[in-house]
Parts: sequence; structure tokens; C-alpha cells
Amino acid sequence: GEYIVNNSFVIKLSKIINYLKVLWIREYLVNVKVFIGNSLVNTTERWITNGSVIKYPPVIYLGNETRLINETSTEITVKGPLVLVLEYTKQYAITIRDYSSVGIFNESHIWVNAGSILKIPLKVIYLSGDVRLKPAVPELIIKVNEPIIVNASYIMQFSVEVIKRSSLGIFNITHLWVNSNSLINLINTIIQLGNSTRFAPKVTELRFNVTAPLIINDTYVVQYLVINETIIDGSLWVNESKWVNESDTLSITPSAIINLDNNTRLILSQVYVNGIHVSYNTTITVNEPLNISYFYYKQWYI
Repeated sequence: GEYIVNNSFVIKLSKIINYLKVLWIREYLVNVKVFIGNSLVNTTERWITNGSVIKYPPVIYLGNETRLINETSTEITVKGPLVLVLEYTKQYAITIRDYSSVGIFNESHIWVNAGSILKIPLKVIYLSGDVRLKPAVPELIIKVNEPIIVNASYIMQFSVEVIKRSSLGIFNITHLWVNSNSLINLINTIIQLGNSTRFAPKVTELRFNVTAPLIINDTYVVQYLVINETIIDGSLWVNESKWVNESDTLSITPSAIINLDNNTRLILSQVYVNGIHVSYNTTITVNEPLNISYFYYKQWYI
């Protein structure tokens, strides 16, 4: 016979039976909307059995270093009619290559959202205590509209230490970071210390091509001011001064008699060095500022 259910379908029976059991499966209409960013790219509808779990991929690789990523839940259980919105973000592969004059020394890969501004801060990289890599710029700023290879340029630098010294010891240390293969030119000048003492450089100019860490010993000579004054009858007549290197010797050999015009002459009476009486003909070592005074008195020919 025939058994008609809800006029929706017909079951043909091959023989007479006492009962007919009909199994119903509850299904819900699920509408799936797929967005990439703010753009709707796909819409589908399906009847899904009640209690089913819908799973969708969190990451979809499109090839050409491009992917779609969904950071929300990746599965949902169907318990009623459902509008499922899948929001994907497009990302591009970014390759960051760090290089210097010796070549690429590091390569990293990251995924970055399309249309975003990528900021890459660059820091100094210390390879050792006296060798480092300094970025050519402190930060890279890039608009990401496609897969990109970013080249981060670094400059190799070497430590250069300039040590200034004299017989009194080290009086200054300067530390510099200098680019590889750079030419440094150090100009030395006289350093006044006060109290009639100064440091004079042995060489006024130093040049170096920096190809490795470098320690420069810059030597200075201690100099003292020596003043020679001639005093006649208690009045200063001549005052001369000069700088003399430390440990140099000076011969004190003044003229005992100086003949002047108009039947006048000068007679040497005393010689003092820093207020201490010394003999007329002597040699002294310069280890401090000196004031040498020659005392004369006048004589007239009558």
C-alpha cells in the first residue's frame, strides 16, 4: 500500500505492516558570511544538523607570501538558526635582513596586517667590548601593501681610545666609536694648566685609518715658564720669558760687566733663582717654573 506523511514524500510498502516509524532529524539554517577586513567576500547558506560543530581554519594560506588570519574562536556548535560571521585579516610576509659591510648577519620573518604601518626600531648590536654594529637609521617605517623584503643597514664600528699622558702620568682618556675604514685626524694643542705650567704635545697631528679596535697613546711634554729679569739699581730693565721642557738644563752665565754708551757700564752684583741666591756661573735643571733675577748697578767713568 502507500503511507503518506505530511504530503511531503511517499513511502511505498511491499507488504502490509502493523506500524511505521518515521525518524526526523532537526536541522537549522546556517548563513555564513566571510569578511576580509571590512569587505564581504563570500556568503553561503547550509542546513546543518542540530548539535553539529562547525569548524573553520584560523589561518588560510593563499600563496605568494599572503595569508588570511582569524584570531577569534575557530569552532561553534549549532543549536539554532545561525548567522555566522567570519572576519579574516589579510597579512603579508615581511622579511627583515640585517646587513653590514661583511654581508647579511641576521634574517627574520614576520606576518604583518595589510595596510598597516610597520615600525622597526633598530638598536646598536655589540659583537664584543670593542666592536659593534650601529644602525644607519634608528627606525624603519614601512607601509605594508604587499610582501616586502626590508634591508636594515648597519655600520661596523671599532672602539678607539685616546690616552693623553705626560711624565706626570695619564691626565685624560677619551673613548670614541669610529666607523670601520674611517680616517681619524687628531689635532693636538697646548694645554694650559695654570701656575706657569703647561702640556705641549710631542706631535701636533695624528692620523689613523681605523680597521680594528685601536688604543692611541698621545704623549705630551711638561713645560715650565722661565722668566729672566734684569734689574738695574732696583728698577726692572728687561723682562723676558720662555717655555722650557721639564728636566732640561739651563746655564746661568750672565755678563759680569755690560758696557753702555755715554761712559756708563753695568756691574753684576747678585743672581737669584726663585728668590734663592746662586753663583754667577751655574747650571740648573728645570723641574718647576723659574724666576731668574739678575741684579746690576751702574758705574760711570769719571
